[in-house]
Parts: sequence; structure tokens; C-alpha cells
Amino acid sequence: MRYLRVLTIISLVAAPAFSQVIYGSLVGNVRDASDASVPGATVRITEPNTGLARETTTNEAGQYSFPTLVSGLYDVEVSREGFAPFARRGVEVTINSVVRVDVALRLGAVTETVQVSASGAVLQTDRSEVRAEITSRTLENIPLPPGRHYLQALRVLPGFSPPRNGNGPSVDPARAALYNVNGTSRSSNAIRIEGAGINQIWLPHLPAFTPALESIDTVNVVTNSFDAEQGLAGGVAVNVLV
Repeated sequence: MRYLRVLTIISLVAAPAFSQVIYGSLVGNVRDASDASVPGATVRITEPNTGLARETTTNEAGQYSFPTLVSGLYDVEVSREGFAPFARRGVEVTINSVVRVDVALRLGAVTETVQVSASGAVLQTDRSEVRAEITSRTLENIPLPPGRHYLQALRVLPGFSPPRNGNGPSVDPARAALYNVNGTSRSSNAIRIEGAGINQIWLPHLPAFTPALESIDTVNVVTNSFDAEQGLAGGVAVNVLV
């Protein structure tokens, strides 16, 4: 019974909290030409490839938020009576990220539409973490050592030691790569696939599973200023979307 109680406590404490780890968010402020907030504006986002659509309204401060979005390119449309509708196409949202699209509405008829087709470089202003992303396109084209292990691609990121093969095939058939980040222990690296932690219990410096390179969509890497949801991470939090 004692062991049963211990296992029950561990299962409750260690219950996974996927949240931002496998999703992204889209946030922003809606203001008018005088820089005053616009409450009650309708904000609609659409992912053309899947048809996914979500809608919300701005609060009293003119703010809106779409949490837990799957990765993709979204069209953002904002409308409010008395203002010309606003549209911006192809806003990219990726895992474990907060993308900001601030909107300036101008007075006009509903028959007019202000469409933004390009914008400057997007700065990460809503989170303090140090992060990078490796996409499937990069993984397909980057030269990797034999075995084509996705962790080998991390050598191009600041702070990473060159990954090397781990234990022998009898212990680790996936031949997971070992590496240190920013001078920390290799046992403090946390790897998640689709939000589930895969570090081995007895060998925490090794992942228990390595997905095929061709099956990976995005690798999100956080190396500093971790959010609370990046639990168990000391050197790096690697989030893999397949």
C-alpha cells in the first residue's frame, strides 16, 4: 500500500501540462488613428489550409488573445463599426511562441479594407526566453553526419557543444546524441515530443525515443529565461513537433 500511495502522489504531481509547449498564441492591441484603444472590435483568424477559424472581441483596453493555436499561417481580420476593416495575411504561428499583431484602424466605410501584405521583422516582446526554431525544411537540407539525427542540427545554435553519440546500441538503440548547453550538465537538458517528456529515468541525459528526421515538423529550442511550463530544464528545453 505504501508503494501504491507513492505512485499515486507521483502521478498527480507529474501530470503533464502541455499548454504552450505544443501550441502557439496570437495576441495584439487594436487602436485608432489617435492611438486610443478600440474596445468591442471583432477579431477573426483563419487558417486557410485547414479551414480552422476562431473569433473574439477586444476588451476595454483594446486587447485580444488567441491561445493554444496549432502551428500554421493565419489570416487576421479586424472590424468595428465606423472603421475600415483591417486584414493581414500569412501570419506565422509556431509552437511555444507568442506572436503579436497590433492593429491601427482608420475611419472609413465598411466597403473599404486596409490590407497589410508585408511587415518589418517581428520582435519577441511578450516573452523573455532565448529561443530558436529549426523547421523541417532546414532539417531536410542541412548536412548531417551518418544517421541523420535531428539533434545534430543543434550544433549551429549558440551555446551548444557539438553533439556526440551516446551509449551503445544495447542500451540506446536510437543512438541519442549527448551535448552540453551554456556550460550546464548534459543531464539537465529536457526533451519533449508533442508535449510529452521522453528523458530516460535512469539515464536522464538520454532521450528514450528519437523520431525519424523525415517525420519532424518543427524543433523549438529554449536555452535561457525558461517559462514555468518548461519544467525540468536547466540547460535547454527541446520541444519537437512531428
